[in-house]
Amino acid sequence: MTISFEKAPLKEIIVDLRWGASRFPRELPLNQTVSLSPSSFLVDSAHEQLFMNLGEELSKMGYGRSERLTPAGFPSLPTQSVYRYQSNSAAPKSVLFQAGLGQFSAHGVLPYRSWEEFLPRVRNGLEALLRVYPQTFGEEPFSQVTLRYIDFFDEELTQGRDVVTFMSEVLSIPLQLPGFMTAIATGKKTEDMLVKFSMPVAVGKLTINIGDGKFNNRPGILLDTSAVTGSATAPAVDKIIDVLNASYTILHDMFLNLTKPLHQLMEPKGGVTA
Repeated sequence: MTISFEKAPLKEIIVDLRWGASRFPRELPLNQTVSLSPSSFLVDSAHEQLFMNLGEELSKMGYGRSERLTPAGFPSLPTQSVYRYQSNSAAPKSVLFQAGLGQFSAHGVLPYRSWEEFLPRVRNGLEALLRVYPQTFGEEPFSQVTLRYIDFFDEELTQGRDVVTFMSEVLSIPLQLPGFMTAIATGKKTEDMLVKFSMPVAVGKLTINIGDGKFNNRPGILLDTSAVTGSATAPAVDKIIDVLNASYTILHDMFLNLTKPLHQLMEPKGGVTA
């Protein structure tokens, strides 16, 4: 039986697709500012048409509210969304879609329920994208498919632990500062720490970020995990879903093992996987 939690720390789950890696570098050189961006960072007519066509397809699914996030004619980085597509309903919805320069993403936000509920909506979004994608990019594969979880542990779950203690006692990731550093500290509590590490996994690369953070202006500890493909993925819905399911298994199983000491506090319930 799979496990979900009544008080899960999950704040957002993101499916992100990238294409055109050779044309749209992931980040600018350190000595280059946005104001000096090359023309490749401008949204071209092909992408503008893609955004419009995608909006029409998503509207048929009930996501008819589109919002441009960057002004027309301004540079846009590949990591930056240009359009957001939301449900027609005025009531809060747990899924929205975004698209940018060589980028498409689906976001599961509160009140997120389960992977089983989220994935069909992702599939619908992918089907909408792939009805318009070939008109501009043909059969060009996606250079990167990412599944990302953003979890935030508030005071109810940290129970006063700082990030170093939380990593050691809860996540079983011990981190010890050298004695000469702790000797100069005027207090025992470690503040503003961020730890990042990556490792190869079956789908490509697993990246984990752990550190101090805030959510709704409340302090706590952030756990940001992502699984990123290491090879190109064909522009076919079933191929992408296979990758996402494999990534989900890795991230979900890791989360369950990392948070074992907190399971009772998170109020587990059987049935649907969280």
